Amino acid sequence: MEVLFTTCIIMDKNYSINLSNFSLDKLRKTIQKQELIPSHKILLEEIEDRFKKLGSLGIKNLGELSQALKDKKGIEAFSIRSKIPVDYLVILRRHTNQYVAKPVNLKEFPGINYNHIEQLEKLNTKNSKHLFEKTQTADDIKQLAQQTGILTTNLEEIIKLANLVRIWGVGAVFARIMYNSGVDTIEKFATSDVEKSYKAFVKTNKEGNYSSVHFSLKDIEFCVDFAKELIVD
Repeated sequence: MEVLFTTCIIMDKNYSINLSNFSLDKLRKTIQKQELIPSHKILLEEIEDRFKKLGSLGIKNLGELSQALKDKKGIEAFSIRSKIPVDYLVILRRHTNQYVAKPVNLKEFPGINYNHIEQLEKLNTKNSKHLFEKTQTADDIKQLAQQTGILTTNLEEIIKLANLVRIWGVGAVFARIMYNSGVDTIEKFATSDVEKSYKAFVKTNKEGNYSSVHFSLKDIEFCVDFAKELIVD
């Protein structure tokens, strides 16, 4: 198990997906496929035409789009150039910002020994990104286990949970659901049978009473697609 896990860590060198590798066309298709929250459904309005306009202005990927829409002034200027409404671009910016994985505090993960969290915090390792950056190799993990006094098996559990929240839509609680379902690495999730994973997550959530939030098969499909992007990067 340790060999498989450390192999996955080495493959996943970037905490977030590489925005420059995520094309504008892929973004459009992703938005059309995704189950959007109500406030983001505006993105479907004239999406083909508006994304063509983005492309005509030299925007080729998510990185360039994020740069163009990085602040209010940039959005207003881009709206004039593209003739795309400001309110549409504001929501597009909010939506694309979610493609960048946000650090999750280790305290938020259910089922972690609080003493282990305290030991990690003493080494300024307070969130998922800190832990990810400090555990890129098997030697890193061994060294951190020695420094904290945490058993390697317990440390690996925390590392896996912290790694899973790099996936869009996966928070601390859902990472625990995934882990307890046996889908404990991004690589496993990316190559899993979506329907089987969905059923397993529903079962684990019901048995553990982890969350009342509803998630659908379509949500899991999207998360799997996003996990594949992390592995590619």
